[in-house]
Amino acid sequence: MIDVDGAMNSIDQVFTVEEQFRFSLAVQFLQKYGEEQVTVEWEAVDGNRTDIGVRTEDSIVPIELKYLTAKSRVRDRRFDQSFQIGGNHDANRSHYDNIKDIKRLENVVAENGGYGYFIRLSNIPNYWSEPSRSALHDEFRIYEGRTLEGELDWKDYRPWMESRNRDQPIDLDGKYQIEWSDFSYRDDIEVSGSPNFRYLAVQVN
Repeated sequence: MIDVDGAMNSIDQVFTVEEQFRFSLAVQFLQKYGEEQVTVEWEAVDGNRTDIGVRTEDSIVPIELKYLTAKSRVRDRRFDQSFQIGGNHDANRSHYDNIKDIKRLENVVAENGGYGYFIRLSNIPNYWSEPSRSALHDEFRIYEGRTLEGELDWKDYRPWMESRNRDQPIDLDGKYQIEWSDFSYRDDIEVSGSPNFRYLAVQVN
């Protein structure tokens, strides 16, 4: 198994965009497994693209990333810079897209063998907190302790769901226990707004 938790624990930055997150994680895998064993934007046999591919003895491990943040202000004293992150979070679409990525990884793994990983990094507590009220995306939630399995669908239909085929239910082949982990950034980085980051790493077989 590749060491996803070790790689995530070696990253100590707050990113402005997902591409920076992908680059930093890929660098960690490069350092651990060698440049010739890691690629970005890996295209599987079935045409599906994943953010990172890591070659092991038995197969290529596809890794799909998601990085979405709550509106926050970041101060990085080491590089004497301040910037803002987040602010455009759509809970319905993002929850659906999480499960869609897991299903896509199931298809890649079924075609190529081995296993894959879905990784989401965020400072939005709505992802890991058990809901206090109902929402359209209830069946797509990924809160701590939830088990994902079987067919998942919207609570109700909305016309915007037809964009990118989000109106379709998703039938998962596997069973996934949701367990979030804390994510730490450097001591010389300050985040105001929503400072607590966590990540979810789902192994897809």
